[in-house]
Amino acid sequence: MAILALALYGSRAREDQQPDSDVDLFAVTDDSEYRMVVQANINMACYPRDLAIQRAESGDLFVLHIALEAKPLFDLSGEIDAICASFNYKDNYAQEICLASDLAWFLFGHAESFRDYTFYNRRVAWCVRTILIAKSAEMRRPVFAAKQLGEFSGSWEAFLLINAKSTGQFIPSYLDYLKKFLDRFGFPNPVPSGEQLDWAMRFSASRNVMGLKTLSNIRGSTAADEY
Repeated sequence: MAILALALYGSRAREDQQPDSDVDLFAVTDDSEYRMVVQANINMACYPRDLAIQRAESGDLFVLHIALEAKPLFDLSGEIDAICASFNYKDNYAQEICLASDLAWFLFGHAESFRDYTFYNRRVAWCVRTILIAKSAEMRRPVFAAKQLGEFSGSWEAFLLINAKSTGQFIPSYLDYLKKFLDRFGFPNPVPSGEQLDWAMRFSASRNVMGLKTLSNIRGSTAADEY
């Protein structure tokens, strides 16, 4: 796999990082498939050029992240610029909000099923961030940082939920925060029974990859640090 371009994004690109923040990298490759490379606190999302362009044209939220805040580390052939220039917003991001809401409702109802609460808190933070980023993108003023998302939502609780992503403790009061957040910003709970089998069917039917991976984690077939 040859890397055609490499860019920094996320908190270290915005320069609002914490000492323990991850180093998030975006690579354009000549490979045929997407892959994520994780080494310690370094996460490198490796996208084939054609896939990155396709995602940009379809309004993908991750590529929006890249388009607005990526800082190229090297890019001799203008790959990053081409991806950024290809970005088109979707008319709405209801699908993204729905998938994140579904997972958040599952997390709300099954907090006691988790062994690793760092994993759990990271999943909650992902759901809250995704919903708020999607809503800000619908308004064509996207924001990504935890503080900006808290300000955008007017919800201190949302900021706390996002900021807890590196916490290894279960904080019972945060369940109330999550419920209030979902009632205000999310979609209704689609699985009133709360049964894991019903959730598995829901995640499978909606192709909710993060939901299915979360279920696998509970069942012990996925590494606890997968994110």
